[in-house]
Amino acid sequence: MAEKIPYVKWRERINQIVPDEYRIGNDVFILPQHKLFQLPEGHFKTDVTTVIIYEKGWVRVSIDMREYTVQAPSVVTFLPDTIYKVLECSEDLEYKIVIYSKNFTDNLFLNLDRMHPLRSSIQNHPVQEGVEHVYVYNKYLSMLIDLTKRSGSPYKLEAAKHLTLATFYSFSLARHNVATDQETRIGRKDELYGAFVELVRRHFRTCHDVAFYADKLCVTVKYLSQVVKEKSGTPALEFIEQYVITECKALLLSTKMSIQQIADELHFPSQSVFGKYFKRVTGVSPREYRNQGSESYGETYGVVIKDVQAVIRKQ
Repeated sequence: MAEKIPYVKWRERINQIVPDEYRIGNDVFILPQHKLFQLPEGHFKTDVTTVIIYEKGWVRVSIDMREYTVQAPSVVTFLPDTIYKVLECSEDLEYKIVIYSKNFTDNLFLNLDRMHPLRSSIQNHPVQEGVEHVYVYNKYLSMLIDLTKRSGSPYKLEAAKHLTLATFYSFSLARHNVATDQETRIGRKDELYGAFVELVRRHFRTCHDVAFYADKLCVTVKYLSQVVKEKSGTPALEFIEQYVITECKALLLSTKMSIQQIADELHFPSQSVFGKYFKRVTGVSPREYRNQGSESYGETYGVVIKDVQAVIRKQ
């Protein structure tokens, strides 16, 4: 069977190495120093939300097929199922890591009608540069570590949730113009958009048309498209296509799956239909994209990543 994008179960790995003084149950894990993990050589996904606080050096990474050069001091955040790859890093790279279980972050975003701007902000702006962000996050880490030392407290996890949500949300408010409370007053459109985003995350590999999501949400295609465009700035069909194409690109560049196998994996009726879909969205055929990627990334991907193999755990 053809190889797919590796799914790294970081929670299982870190559960075995993080001591009690740096964890809150099985939901929050703090790695204040380098912990080396063996990562897949290509793109991969993870089952956790990860925050990396870079304090020295630089690293070049691919997050959902977008390339970033991250210069310390910076904070990088990515959610479960994010497609991730380390491309290159400096030898003096220093960082801390906080890892949250999927259950923990799902609970943070439970009220999607109100919090979907926060999730979108994290997905669209994973890198936050500047000493002020590292300072704030180190303060947050100090409070988290203080919580871990309060043995027997029944409120540790709840306190960690509120601390984390406040930290995430303050970053989004400051950096990405997430709406204020007055502007995000709960309404039907907010609920609908939040539910749509969650459905797309779950079903984009098998369902590519707006009608499927409209039917699930009991609204018309036209109304759903209007709401998604209003809330995200992107029409519903393009929103779905972004998820599908990101997955396609990762499979083309990081696996040996044939184009037919990728078409099957993403539930296209034929290789021809898949090829036309991909070219319509990207402007090149799947084969051309794979060949261009091999040429442009081949030398870079040959770089040996040493310490950064601690860095992350998408997905």
